[in-house]
Amino acid sequence: MTARDGKRRDAGFTRRLVLATTLQGSALAALGFRLYSLQVPRQDDFLADSLKTRTVTRFDAPTRGSIVDRFGQPLAGNEQSYNLMYYPKAEDEEINLNRTAVVLRAASLIGASPALTDRMVDQLDIGVDVVRGQIRLLLVLSRDQYDLLLDSGIKDWPGFGVQERLGNYGLNYKVVSGVAQEEADALERIIRLLDLNDADQRQISRRIVEAKQINTIGGVVLAEDLSWEQVARLKARALDLPHTEIDVSERRSYTFPGTAAHALGYVSQVQPDDLIGDDDRLLRRPDARIGRKGIERTMEKSLRGQAGERLMEINALGQEQRVISRKPPVPGRRIMTTLDLGLQIYAEQRLAEQEISASERARAGAAVVLKVDTGEVLAMASHPGFDQSIFSSRISNEDWDELIRDERRPLVNKCSAEHYPPGSTYKMVTMLAALEVGIDPAEAVNCTGRTEVGPQTFYCWKREGHGAMDMGEALVQSCDSWYYEMSQRIGPEKMGEVADRLGFGQYLMIDVAGEIRGVVPSEAWKKSERNEGWFDGDTVQTSIGQGYVLATPLQMATMTARIANGGRAVRPHLILPELPYPAADLGFDPEHLALVRRAMYRVSNDERGTAYATTFDGESPLLQIAGKTGTAQVARLSASERLRMLDDVENLDYERRNHGLFVGFGPIDNPRYACAAVVEHGNSGSLSAAPVVRDLLQTAIVTGSGDDPDRTRDPDALVARGRQRRG
Repeated sequence: MTARDGKRRDAGFTRRLVLATTLQGSALAALGFRLYSLQVPRQDDFLADSLKTRTVTRFDAPTRGSIVDRFGQPLAGNEQSYNLMYYPKAEDEEINLNRTAVVLRAASLIGASPALTDRMVDQLDIGVDVVRGQIRLLLVLSRDQYDLLLDSGIKDWPGFGVQERLGNYGLNYKVVSGVAQEEADALERIIRLLDLNDADQRQISRRIVEAKQINTIGGVVLAEDLSWEQVARLKARALDLPHTEIDVSERRSYTFPGTAAHALGYVSQVQPDDLIGDDDRLLRRPDARIGRKGIERTMEKSLRGQAGERLMEINALGQEQRVISRKPPVPGRRIMTTLDLGLQIYAEQRLAEQEISASERARAGAAVVLKVDTGEVLAMASHPGFDQSIFSSRISNEDWDELIRDERRPLVNKCSAEHYPPGSTYKMVTMLAALEVGIDPAEAVNCTGRTEVGPQTFYCWKREGHGAMDMGEALVQSCDSWYYEMSQRIGPEKMGEVADRLGFGQYLMIDVAGEIRGVVPSEAWKKSERNEGWFDGDTVQTSIGQGYVLATPLQMATMTARIANGGRAVRPHLILPELPYPAADLGFDPEHLALVRRAMYRVSNDERGTAYATTFDGESPLLQIAGKTGTAQVARLSASERLRMLDDVENLDYERRNHGLFVGFGPIDNPRYACAAVVEHGNSGSLSAAPVVRDLLQTAIVTGSGDDPDRTRDPDALVARGRQRRG
């Protein structure tokens, strides 16, 4: 290399060094200028933001109390749930203008569907409006509806108003404190005036509650039940999501979804009526749920617990800086029920599998098993059931409509909230009443198949007649004519008084919401309810559990337990008490009760008994039961319909078929269990309901249901043993 080449190389290197140094200096200068422009000129803004750091109080939901069976088997509990919350700031216009972008960013991070994204944006707009104290649109109105509400004085109704904008009309709402009852009254008037359908009523109720919750908490739920992966993505981008927060709460879960649904009940979103008279701030959390049916409702306040508090410091973007103080929530109470989970599962399966014709299984029905000495409910099966877990989140309109449109009424607890004509299962009432008015048990009535009472003719179910029937034989063979004749000597008042002592026509105070009383008719009742006089034919019909008599399966089971236990007034209950409930003596003559029990024994174990063919167990005397069949007429059948039914029950429309009923107790010598079953439109009590009661009682006897805590650690074992006995 020559000297000239070396100088040329050095000169090139020097130029590159100078260029690189110049560029580096320029970059550093630009960076310094940018840092200066971001900080020094805006130092007042940053100082203001730092001063905006403030404290807020967040309410923490407690763990809802669990529900277990009598042996501690879990029935209802909780699962951890994550919700995405947004806490808007009404005074920060810049952030409010960008709120939609924040929500869209969050929706993208959690992979929200278009529908969920739209809902998140809507919820955000609602939250901002409520926090700013603005009105909320509840429902779009027609011009006629708008005028009707104006003319009715809606401007004077607290919380509500109407608006007109560009030819569009709406029903509005604004949160007003301290007028919950007045608001409820106004809402009833609006629903009545506009004749709103269920969907519109649900929409209005939901939007009012959301407004109240947002107003109390200052935040709105954008998305519920997030997965941990979704939470992690949101946490990683927290700086890009101002005023959002992950709220850790719990969602109600059921160990066996659909099992004991009517006894347990379910939880769902808070409605306006729930806030009347209940100022618990827990109900004003956006994710609040409240017990609706069953134990979830009756034990709501015990299960709910008490809210905790966190006093937090947050920055200008609504992000948590530190927790200043914390008051932990108080968990709800653990509720132990009287249910035997294994027997409950078996009862539900057995009821659903019962055949009602050659090609049909039971569509609807109920079965209750009680301990006769305490009234503890071991099983309460209402068929069909429903999956109560779908209410724990936000139930879809499609799921709700499917439930309420089902003609089988799956949401109704048919054990305690549905009543049926008890039919011949009521004949024990008439028999005890006959004994108490002094009728000789040996006195016979000649059954010819028909009985004349005044101008009316009443027929026995056996049209050719039974012949001479005494009191016991009349129950064994269920001879209607004996009861027709004797009812005229007993009278409706005495039958009503005995029915009342056995549990009919009254609230039994079972620990589930929605219980109904049924009907024990009397002259006063008929005058009050129907404005009609009482006729001899009414007495005749009442004596066999027809006419106006209505009873729940729970009442029928209670009657059976009181007869079996020697006449003590046990009260059915689902919550296991620390001490047994007192059971007063009902004042029945022990000999009278013994006569009834012997006749019930013969119903199932005498060849002439109406349930002999389906309940007699000749192999194991210890498993023999006592009972009474019932067939309740639900429609007046023509002669041709009766003939078609006798030929094949499927020839008759399902809705016109009789209900099948059966009540029973066992074991015979030392009764421990009572059971009642109703199979809707099962046609024959002996063929449809009796086999269900037989299997439930025998399974309870064999397994010692309700007695051995170690036995039901495995509920499946009990179900298997029940099936094995049937096989």
